[in-house]
Amino acid sequence: MASATVKESDIESSISVKPIINYYILRELASGGCTNAVASFCLNPMDVTKIRMQTEGALDSSVPRIYKTFTGTASTILRQEGLLGLWLPGMVPSMMRELSYSSIRMGLYTPIRTFFQSFSSNKDGDIGLTLKILSGLTTGATGSAIATPT
Repeated sequence: MASATVKESDIESSISVKPIINYYILRELASGGCTNAVASFCLNPMDVTKIRMQTEGALDSSVPRIYKTFTGTASTILRQEGLLGLWLPGMVPSMMRELSYSSIRMGLYTPIRTFFQSFSSNKDGDIGLTLKILSGLTTGATGSAIATPT
């Protein structure tokens, strides 16, 4: 009786290991959240300026206005509080929102669109406007449901 020898390389090539976590979805979530966080960081000075003008506008009309125009408001904040006065207020809540809600909203779009594409009869790869809108609505609602505390 001949004995069969099994090589270690034969065993390794016959075993396929599937990851427990789908790293594709994690990558999509991380890239969606980080991209929105960078955009929020860049636009935070405009948010600070807008909110200062809105807050002052809610005051009684007898109070003299400090902030009259958008550029005037930004320059006043820059002159009185420095560059950090434009960038830092509201930065942490903004980042937390982008890294939670926006990562879900943007990161799940492609997997959800691919899921809806499996129901499409169109074989050229385009799923059509209706399913794209449905994908956006689904990911937006999912992000809101998970990340909004109320």
